[in-house]
Amino acid sequence: MRKIRMLACILGLVILSSTGYAYILTFDDFPPGISFMLPYFNAYHIGVYGFAIADHSSSSWGPPHSGNNVLGYYPSNQFISFKGPSGPMYTNSISSYFSTEIDTVLRIEAYDFLEHNLIATAQIGATGEAWNNRYVEIAPPGGGMYNIYFRPVSSYDAALHFSLDDLTVDPVYVPEPSSLVAL
Repeated sequence: MRKIRMLACILGLVILSSTGYAYILTFDDFPPGISFMLPYFNAYHIGVYGFAIADHSSSSWGPPHSGNNVLGYYPSNQFISFKGPSGPMYTNSISSYFSTEIDTVLRIEAYDFLEHNLIATAQIGATGEAWNNRYVEIAPPGGGMYNIYFRPVSSYDAALHFSLDDLTVDPVYVPEPSSLVAL
């Protein structure tokens, strides 16, 4: 009976430590122009690099999906990464509402943590089209996305002409092995 209880406790800890809860980041809690690592989820962090908060409430393209602010271009390599309180964190899915100017095309590339392998891709924008808050989700079958990169496709400066709002992530904390040994 003691072994069954111990097994149930270990299973419960593994399930609780690996189950994510989706969070929506609206970017309206920050003033426009800020570019930094956005600390969310108490001990969890989403590193948003190469972007800046922009007020798009009166923009000629890319109106916000909610509030006034969106995440837009900042002159740098654009990517999003995940980190937990004492180690790596990954996400099972990521989604957002994307807006682009006409003829702007980018590719989202998702990489895993352990091997840095490309595990999923998606396209933002299309030739001859302008997107206004088009919903895009990436959710590879095995989950485990650690870094998400945004790569220009239509032109070198394509990153200047897109924005995202209401970024939703499903974070999963990877527990330290010592957490399981404690049981």
